[in-house]
Amino acid sequence: MNNARSPDESTREEQTPLARFVREKLTELHIRQTEFCRLTGFDQGLLSKIQNSMVNTLSLESALKLAIGLRVPPRILLELIGRPDLNDLVLRAYGNMPAAPENPGGSDSSDNVAEVSRLAERAQLLGKDLAPIKKALYSLVDDRTGSNEPVRSAPATNLVGSRM
Repeated sequence: MNNARSPDESTREEQTPLARFVREKLTELHIRQTEFCRLTGFDQGLLSKIQNSMVNTLSLESALKLAIGLRVPPRILLELIGRPDLNDLVLRAYGNMPAAPENPGGSDSSDNVAEVSRLAERAQLLGKDLAPIKKALYSLVDDRTGSNEPVRSAPATNLVGSRM
């Protein structure tokens, strides 16, 4: 009996949990490595090393950038690199801080939508219930349309993770 393995099989078996996770998420998002890096500003060389199981640790900045790009809570990546303590540290440092408006005094509606989206994403990552926010947004839409029924064509859940 021949026990020789193809290079593909041995590579899959030797992949780190981080490499497997990143590959699966990129596949799920239907995005190639080059496109991901172009859109997110993530270092393509580092991503290649992660996917080839050459790197299993990341700086906090890289872990956060990767989490944002993959649209996952940072906790997942920090656990995969063996640093769940950093998630607690980030949450303690920034979790309860109000977001500063990016354009103070500006009233550009696209800026407002982007800000609401960012705030909703942060709240969801912190495990907060978005139902009251959705209700408030539906009531604003209802006021403008004169309808008594919430508009369901663009659910508020699309606010989260829609930046890429």
